Amino acid sequence: MIPESYRSALWYAVLPVDDMTRQLGFAFRSGDTVIRLCLPVENAAQFMAIAAEYIADHLARTNTHSDNSSGSPQVDVSSPLDGEKVCPPTRSSSAAAGE
Repeated sequence: MIPESYRSALWYAVLPVDDMTRQLGFAFRSGDTVIRLCLPVENAAQFMAIAAEYIADHLARTNTHSDNSSGSPQVDVSSPLDGEKVCPPTRSSSAAAGE
């Protein structure tokens, strides 16, 4: 069970790796708040691998899958800074800009 101290959020945006800082930008929406974080690329890779493992385990145990065939959340995607391009973490080449 997830502790109550964890806030519910939806994935909102991801920015590509910054070659200078080797960080990846993530944004999550919780209520009316957007939480923006930078993770070192190695840490982001660990996050993705562990999350994928937990999700696969959950799906195998519950025999469920996403209602969305692409597996992507159905939310508006915008940049952490107004007007910047945002690349969703899918294989799609589409991106959204601005809020």
